Amino acid sequence: MTFSTASVPLDRIDGTDLSFQITTPTPLEPLKRAIDRVGVISPPLLFPKDPNTCGIVCGFRRIAACRELGHLQIHARIAAHAERSALAELAIADNAMQRPLNPVEISRALHLLSADHETPKSLCEAGRALGLDIGMGLIQKLLLLRTLPLSIQEGVIEESLPLPIALELGELGEKAGTRFAAIFSDLRPSLNKEREILTLMREIGKIEERSLPELLDDSKIDTILSDESADRNQRLNHFRTHLRKRRYPAITRAQKQYAEHLADLKPGPGLSLIPPRDFEGTTYTLTLQFASVADLRSRWEQLSRLLDHPAMTAILRRNS
Repeated sequence: MTFSTASVPLDRIDGTDLSFQITTPTPLEPLKRAIDRVGVISPPLLFPKDPNTCGIVCGFRRIAACRELGHLQIHARIAAHAERSALAELAIADNAMQRPLNPVEISRALHLLSADHETPKSLCEAGRALGLDIGMGLIQKLLLLRTLPLSIQEGVIEESLPLPIALELGELGEKAGTRFAAIFSDLRPSLNKEREILTLMREIGKIEERSLPELLDDSKIDTILSDESADRNQRLNHFRTHLRKRRYPAITRAQKQYAEHLADLKPGPGLSLIPPRDFEGTTYTLTLQFASVADLRSRWEQLSRLLDHPAMTAILRRNS
């Protein structure tokens, strides 16, 4: 491979050919200010497409910044008579040496290499040799990432979507996947809560015989998610509570009835009545807290009162 240097008119550079683009979109303003002050320090790398046009191997952002600044030409390196595989390796190395790449950029880089490396092991070794921080177990998942809708890819870049969740959203179809990506980007739930929400939504869909896009268009869900009076955590909790109520209506009714009976019962300080988990069992737990004989006697009197209270009878009636 041979290189030459030249000042290339910007109108002869094909900015629509993204074959070797790896970098994901970032604001150009800082780069434009630097170029406006000191010029382009590192020339972009181009390749000839035809006698009058060049494609970009490295330097998409530098060229875009110069265009926005009104420059007419740019000093560049031109790779002559280069194989596609060699250009791909140059593009990857140029990006990987500058900074750690995000998962979407790694996905693009692996796609460029995959044409010449058929096995995951070979692909992994080639990527590592060029500076990519990857493991064998992630190769296939990362290759899939670049095929997902842009909103899901953006969620991975901004770290609102872990890679496993992003791939799961990709299997839901573009409409549902994009909508979930927007919800998770806004609410920022943990990985476990994202999985919980997806599981609840799928199960509700089966019970109510509705598709995920139909469920996501539900007016109640929209009201919860767009509630400007609630902060992010409150909206997340309201959303999860709403889904659990729809998924488990019997448990929701039991919880409501128990709360009403407990409010009537008024156990008092130092005494707690704990229902079975999800009201699926029949055994309740009673805890007493005391620091003296007098406290214990007081708790015993409280307990005696509770045993004769109609609310206690109502609570335990479900066991009979």
